[in-house]
Amino acid sequence: NHPMLGAVAEWLPSAVAGLALSPTSIGGQDLLFWPRIPDTFETTEIVKYASATQGTKHGDAAIAWRLLIGANSTKKVMIRALVPPGSTATLRLPVVPHTWRRIMSASILPDFDLAKSTAKTKCDLRRRKKKFGFPFHWEYDRISEMWHRVNRTKEIGTSCQSFLFQVSEDTIEWIDINDGVERTGDVSLQAGFYEVSIGNWKIRPDVEQIPGYTQYDGSMGSYCSDPSTFDWDPMDAEHLV
Repeated sequence: NHPMLGAVAEWLPSAVAGLALSPTSIGGQDLLFWPRIPDTFETTEIVKYASATQGTKHGDAAIAWRLLIGANSTKKVMIRALVPPGSTATLRLPVVPHTWRRIMSASILPDFDLAKSTAKTKCDLRRRKKKFGFPFHWEYDRISEMWHRVNRTKEIGTSCQSFLFQVSEDTIEWIDINDGVERTGDVSLQAGFYEVSIGNWKIRPDVEQIPGYTQYDGSMGSYCSDPSTFDWDPMDAEHLV
């Protein structure tokens, strides 16, 4: 019962992008949108956008988010989510003090087939440049019987923007649905296309580096609030996120 790379493959869309099926969902009828937006200096330099698409019997569900940096280094998060017909979704937004948010719904769905085609064309062009993929790989030398690193950017691993941000903007009429939506907690969404803006996004200092298991010195460090108990505090695992 060892998932190998399956655990990472599940974590990327469900946690980084933020698209998962509700634990009680049948046939993808109930979705959970829960993106983990980076909020430290190091993570925002590595991850600036993510997206995921999940096929269901009702159609594709999708989410995409971007971290935008404007004038004077002001930061804003933009999230787009697509809930297919016959499905419902729970949108779990990050609770960050002193931020503002705006939730809008499209009154008419745009041409997603055209958006997917446009996104694929742009992604194919980006891949062919071989500048945005994995920066190195490992090769085995049969003579020396050793692995060595080859610093050469590859096509594989190229990141591409979601089709949700490739829709024709002039065909969308957004309706503000902030009224009646609590600032904190989950937001219930019906079938449709949504855009969420979160402004004044705060960036925290990076978490102090944690020694590995092979360098364990017997101290639980500052990331364990109470080593005398087995009670788990989510903040204790903050360095893992």
